Amino acid sequence: MYGSQKGINSSRKGSARSDVTGGGNYQYTRSEAGQGGGNGYGPADPFMDVYSYTFSSGGGAGGSGQGGSSLHQKAMILQEQCQEFLRKAEHAMQTGGDAERYMAMARETIDQLKGCASQLRQIGQPNDNVVRSVEVCRDQLKGVHMAISETLHRRRKSTRGSSGVWEDPGRTFMDAMGWIGQQKRLIETSPWGDDQETLQQQLVKHQKFHSSIQRSDEVDRARDELHQNGDKASLNALDQEWDSLQKMSFSRSEWLQELQLIIEDISKEIMWVNYREEEELVFDWGDRNIDLYIPKKQESYSQLMSALEGKERDLNRLKVKVDVALNNNHPASDKIEAYMDTLQTQWSWLLQITKCIHVHLKENAAYSQFFKEANETYGALQKEHETIRKKFTCDKDTSVDSLLALLADLEKEKEKILENKRQVQHLVNASKSIVRLKPRNPEEKSSTTVIVRALCDFKQDQKVICKDNEGILKDNSQRSKWQVTGPGGLDMLVPSVCLLVPPPNPISISMAKKNDQYYEAILSIWNQLYINIKSLISWQYCRMDIENINSLTIAMLSRMSSEEYRSLIKRLETHYAEFRVNSHGSQMIEEEDLMTIESQYNGAQNHYEQLVTVQRDIDDIQGDILRIKDMILMEVEGMADADKAQFLRSDIGGITQRLSVLDSSLSAYLQRLRALRNLLESVSHGEDIVKVHEARLTEKDTTSLSPREVEDYIMYLKGVAWEYKDI
Repeated sequence: MYGSQKGINSSRKGSARSDVTGGGNYQYTRSEAGQGGGNGYGPADPFMDVYSYTFSSGGGAGGSGQGGSSLHQKAMILQEQCQEFLRKAEHAMQTGGDAERYMAMARETIDQLKGCASQLRQIGQPNDNVVRSVEVCRDQLKGVHMAISETLHRRRKSTRGSSGVWEDPGRTFMDAMGWIGQQKRLIETSPWGDDQETLQQQLVKHQKFHSSIQRSDEVDRARDELHQNGDKASLNALDQEWDSLQKMSFSRSEWLQELQLIIEDISKEIMWVNYREEEELVFDWGDRNIDLYIPKKQESYSQLMSALEGKERDLNRLKVKVDVALNNNHPASDKIEAYMDTLQTQWSWLLQITKCIHVHLKENAAYSQFFKEANETYGALQKEHETIRKKFTCDKDTSVDSLLALLADLEKEKEKILENKRQVQHLVNASKSIVRLKPRNPEEKSSTTVIVRALCDFKQDQKVICKDNEGILKDNSQRSKWQVTGPGGLDMLVPSVCLLVPPPNPISISMAKKNDQYYEAILSIWNQLYINIKSLISWQYCRMDIENINSLTIAMLSRMSSEEYRSLIKRLETHYAEFRVNSHGSQMIEEEDLMTIESQYNGAQNHYEQLVTVQRDIDDIQGDILRIKDMILMEVEGMADADKAQFLRSDIGGITQRLSVLDSSLSAYLQRLRALRNLLESVSHGEDIVKVHEARLTEKDTTSLSPREVEDYIMYLKGVAWEYKDI
């Protein structure tokens, strides 16, 4: 996101950063942790895997890409150039040329050599050879300067001697040159402050110094004397040195002002970064008010990232300004570089923090969403449980139509239950990846070891914990910094924002398991209800079929076709077989009900068989009678004796009448048989009940000392006695 601006890019830090502590009202380092780098937390070691925006510059700032070998090579070239300029200065001195110009070029080259030495120091490379080269070049510069002075002195003596009026003006001239050299050395050896207050004091002091060197008695006397003696060469040399001093003083004034502005700008950026850092370090990423702070933090994180984009542009502009100063070999380049290194370290550290914030937002949002969904799912399961419990109630008195309607609604309800299954399974899977937030609260005391995982690289002194390394949380009483036992068993203080308490989370897993068990319980209730309703439907069908068959009479059977009354018994057999299957596991059908329905089923079958046997006999008798009747009537029609024919017709009528009486007697007989069968069934049922209670009474432990149990047992015995009265 922030690599779009040229000059600031994402790269690996290449060197350790030194602490830079400002004076006055500014403080640019965090002293409480005692680490390298500009803050108490930032990685400041070459092997730390830190990716950040690096300010590159040709003047030796961190991340310039200029290696040690290239700097050594550059130093060698600069040393050769310096020596060449000094040789040219000596030659110009001998030939009457402009030696001072070459001397100035040699001084500039020495300044560049000093810059190379500073760069090598900043990137952690040895710079002893370059420092010695600087010293050698300085000595050579002094030697050439002295040679030029002696040559000028000899020339003046020679000139005065040839004119016959020679005097020794060298003392005032040398005093003036010495004074100028002394002022230059004061300027050259003046320190460069590294905070606003010191720089302001130095600037005021140098302004006074600059005013004080605008006039000099030594220079004035030497100039007057040289004018009187007409020594233009010495006067020219004195004026050049004077101008050189004024330029040097003016340059220091400009450099001080430039340094003051640059450090002020860098300090402001460091303070801005430090402020944002402190805001994030003290934030509580625990589970308290998580549903409230997550949306707010997401918004503030978005604002922070936007602010970083804008700040990147500011830093790019600042970098351009710094590069100009470094490329111009500002004499306080090491101070500027140190401040820029501090800013770079702080900036890199803040970017690392934003990556940690991104992870926390993602994981904590998942945490919040999981428990929200888990609670909602549990509520939905409770509602489903309540619906099933209240809506799907039935008993043996419930009609078949109502039972069928309940069964249809129950099957529809299963679709809703299966929708909960998908959500429950989703929560079970998600629970395994939910982070732990309660251990972040120092008030939460864990009985087990709390493992933490690093979200970024972090170094404290020589102790290092790398990204994805795990450690043991020892003390989290401070919100911003936790004591952790890192890799190798070393204890270190790590910013809490850099640490995550990874899964598994026993709370999320337990809650998901609770929902899963609740779902399984509801599904079990649904299955039981389904079995209950199905068994009651089968039970009702059996009772209806038994009642239909028991209500049959010979007269009713005689009016039915064989297919019709056979379908009755076939339907009973089918429903009874279904009942035997559906009643298995039913809470609505007890053992007594099974025995009763079996007895009634057998009775209905016997009744049906009796009716069908009798009906067959009657059908056979009636068939025989009809055949005999037809034969007699045929014979009667052919008789000549009318009286005999009339007699036979009368007998046939009597037989027909007796057959009708036989039908009615048969019906009465069947009714008596049914009454007898019902009596036998009642006796059998009573015997079964007696046997059941006998078994229960035998199994019951009557030695209980609990008054409550004794009272319950007495009530039970009274109920049994009441049943016996009914029998």
